[in-house]
Order: sequence, then C-alpha cells, then structure tokens
Amino acid sequence: MSLDVFLMLLTEAVQDPRVAELVGPVLIRFALDGESAPLLDVMEQYESANDDDDPVVFDSDTVQHAVICADDPVRPTFDSLVATMAELDARSDLFGEALVPLVASCVGWPEALDPVYPMLTTDAPTSLVIGGSSDISTLAEWTPLMAEAIGGFALLSDHAGHTAVFSDKSACVDDAAIAYLLYGTLPDNQQCRVVPGVDGE
Repeated sequence: MSLDVFLMLLTEAVQDPRVAELVGPVLIRFALDGESAPLLDVMEQYESANDDDDPVVFDSDTVQHAVICADDPVRPTFDSLVATMAELDARSDLFGEALVPLVASCVGWPEALDPVYPMLTTDAPTSLVIGGSSDISTLAEWTPLMAEAIGGFALLSDHAGHTAVFSDKSACVDDAAIAYLLYGTLPDNQQCRVVPGVDGE
C-alpha cells in the first residue's frame, strides 16, 4: 500500500513541479527510511483536495479507454510486450514497467472502429502547437514533430508542468494563444520565457 502511494505521488510530482514542491520532502523521507505515516497523510490531503462532490454518472476512465481502443489499431502480442518492457526498463527502471499496461491497454479489444493513423498534411490551416520544456506528459521534443506533421507553428515554453494556456503559467503563451485565436496571428519567435513575479512563479 505505502509503495503504491509512493509511486503515485512520485508520478504526480514528476509531471508537475508544483506538486513536487509539496510532496518532495515526504517522498525523500519515505525513500530513505521507509516511514509511511507522513506519506499516507499527504495522500489523504491530496485526495481531499481533488474530491468531486458531484455524483458520478458514468466511469469516465472506461469511456476514455473505449475511445482510445476505437481509435488505436495496435494490438501487441505477448512477445512484443516483453520486448517493449525490456526497452522501457532500459530507459527507466522506475517507470518502465508502469507503462507496459498502457501499451497493452487495447489487447483483447475488438479491432479499432475508426483507426487513427499518423498524420501528415499540408492542407490544413496553420495551427499553433505549444509545448513545455518541463512537461513529462507531452515531451517538448514532440512539439516540432507535431507541428511539422500538421503544417503548424511550434512554440516552446519554459512554464512548469503540463499544459499552459490560460492557467497563469505564462503570459507569453496566453498572449500568443489570444492573438492566434482572435486574429490568426502567429508569434514572432518560437520561444516563451517565464517571467518571475508575473507568471505565477
């Protein structure tokens, strides 16, 4: 139980530097001496802060899974999963095996209803693709690749964590998004810097 909580909070902390500031000392303490009481206290506070009092009408995780598998034509074999696990473990022995279930999430599902294949187009209107330098969920190096695939403009930002637009993380990103959405104007450069004292830092 304590190890599961540790890994869950560690994943959240890696994805969002603000969470890391809050739970970092407790994670370090647990890693060094195995003391679980502070870890479980933090987890309880974290869950309370994220509680939703509204009734759950349907299981959104199941719906999301169904949509993903309707889009994704990949149905890996056992052998390919073993090879994937070895590759992921070589990259990160902490997160590698945790990602294998994600790779295997559509095994056993029917064939994809409307498969989504890699895009490559120059016909679509120029889009604004924003990536963050510390975003562990959608890595910064994917930003120019996505922009190239859809004929877009890549804007890299050094804001903290995942997502940036209209979240008080970067005035530069907000201004770029507003100019694009209202006037179709793209930024003059491809980099946004966070300004301490202005961007919620």
